[in-house]
Amino acid sequence: METHGIFDRVCLDLENEKEIIKLMDSAVIFMEGGKNEDLKILEIENEEVKAVENDDKKSEGADGDKPKEDGEKNGEKDGNKKKSRDYSGYDDDDDISDNSPSDAGGDDVPPGVEQKSDQEADPSQEDGDSKQGKEKKLEDGESEEPAKPRALHRTHSIFMRSLPPFINKQEIVNLCKEYEGFVRVAFSLQDQHRFLRRCWVTFNRDVNIKDICWKLNKIRLRDSELNPVVNRDLTRRVRAVSGISQHASCARNDLRNIARLIVHLDAKWKLWENVKAKGEEEGGDKEVKENPWLKNISDYLVDETSAEEEELLGANGEKKTEESEKEEDSAAVAITRDDELIKVLDRLLYYLRIVHSVDYYNASEYFCEDEMPNRCGIVHARGPIPPNMLTKKNIDEFQKRFSQKLALILNFKEKLNEEEAKKLGPKDEKAEIEKFIASNTQELEKDKWLCPLSGKKFKGKEYIRKHIQNKHKDKIDAVRNEVKYFNNYLMDPRRPGPVENQQPQSGRGNQQGSGGPVQIAASPHYAMPMGRGPGGFPGGPTGMGSNYRGRTQFASPQFQRPPNPYNGGRSYPPRRDQAATRHGGGGGGSDYRSRARIAYHDLDAPDADDLF
Repeated sequence: METHGIFDRVCLDLENEKEIIKLMDSAVIFMEGGKNEDLKILEIENEEVKAVENDDKKSEGADGDKPKEDGEKNGEKDGNKKKSRDYSGYDDDDDISDNSPSDAGGDDVPPGVEQKSDQEADPSQEDGDSKQGKEKKLEDGESEEPAKPRALHRTHSIFMRSLPPFINKQEIVNLCKEYEGFVRVAFSLQDQHRFLRRCWVTFNRDVNIKDICWKLNKIRLRDSELNPVVNRDLTRRVRAVSGISQHASCARNDLRNIARLIVHLDAKWKLWENVKAKGEEEGGDKEVKENPWLKNISDYLVDETSAEEEELLGANGEKKTEESEKEEDSAAVAITRDDELIKVLDRLLYYLRIVHSVDYYNASEYFCEDEMPNRCGIVHARGPIPPNMLTKKNIDEFQKRFSQKLALILNFKEKLNEEEAKKLGPKDEKAEIEKFIASNTQELEKDKWLCPLSGKKFKGKEYIRKHIQNKHKDKIDAVRNEVKYFNNYLMDPRRPGPVENQQPQSGRGNQQGSGGPVQIAASPHYAMPMGRGPGGFPGGPTGMGSNYRGRTQFASPQFQRPPNPYNGGRSYPPRRDQAATRHGGGGGGSDYRSRARIAYHDLDAPDADDLF
């Protein structure tokens, strides 16, 4: 693809959506072991799509222009339509038979004369010709029939939503490889909350995927249901980002980040070191010292300024005031596009997306994409230039937000330092082993100790220590492995962690004063149980009483509560004793809520002493 200059002709813009999809599919065909002949399937698919679109347009135009006629004429037209049926939508593998004389392959024959078929013409001559043809084909190394282009970029897949952690990948492979057309299996990372994984099983395009899915629905693996469903094809493969990315300053900043990212990922996976070693073995002329895709990009990474001219004119000596800075930020800026810079940038964007599975404009790395059903499935491209006028402040804010998104993939630190790890609290191997031995040493009585691992009794602690070190080495090794796993988890800067909750927005629900109760936002994944408010009416969540002021099912704009005169989230006046203590006064007067409960007793009932 590089030798034919495909990457130089297709810019990564949204207007080139069809060309971008064709480029990505071509890369997938080569990944699957295809050849240049298999690329013809992309042109065939495009022609079929165009033919279907043209037929739809013609049918719409014919229905709108031609009025309805009598029944006989309609019948004649229907007959003509049936005769002129179009077979362009059929595949090459479908058997289409027609008895027209053009398919027979011969000229018109007068009546009464039989035409000899190929088999009856001259068998001896035919045998000789066929033998000579076969010998020539075998000598040239060609096959008897020309190979048809294969649609290696199109697959079918089955999706399993939640697999328990005790089902491993090899079990799914052994289960699905019994079906024809099986290709590969992909597992996702574990869910942080439920420890479940998602699974995709890929098959060839020519299989009956619904039949396979129905058969897998009847199978239980380790007493757990797989619940497979058919995975749909991708719909929007090219997605747009803001057109501000076409600006020259934004493109130059992106080029710097991409160059750093490519150098880091090439060194991480040691891509060009093997090429260098081969070049040294074969000869010094073929030695490759660096990635050839990064060649001659330094011309576009360096900024140019007229510093000497500004110094001579005294522009640098003048200090900018706040007003001048505000005027510069509010001044309108026209989006300028540097075609040469964009051309160099797009080459590296394609390299990142195809080789390292990094979608730069989405600021994400697609892990395990080689095992997924659609390799190089989704890519983000630059959208059209915004029609409204932009200021320098808008462009700076766009670059700032985008750099924050890129912080994760541009973080090249693989391990934390010892000082940073100490702040997180790593575990000490010797201390953890001592804790394990101490937890398995129990004193029954004086000079009598028990080891719960084996149930044996000893006269002292020292004997239990020797017993655990000699007889239970596997348990101590498990403690060591757990300590190593925990420390490696702390040293990993990209370790999975809990999702940070967003800050509550200022507005409704934050109308209380500083002394009011804290508002608790309900999680979308957990429905808070509703309790009873004062007077037995439905109120907020259980345990929060009447202090909860969240939205209920009747909290529409026309049924909003009136402003609360008592503040603090209360919907009834405070007790007298609480009001007095709250305002610093004494405990004047009793309240009806603080008096003793009235007991009701039947006067005609016998006393308790008479019963006994």
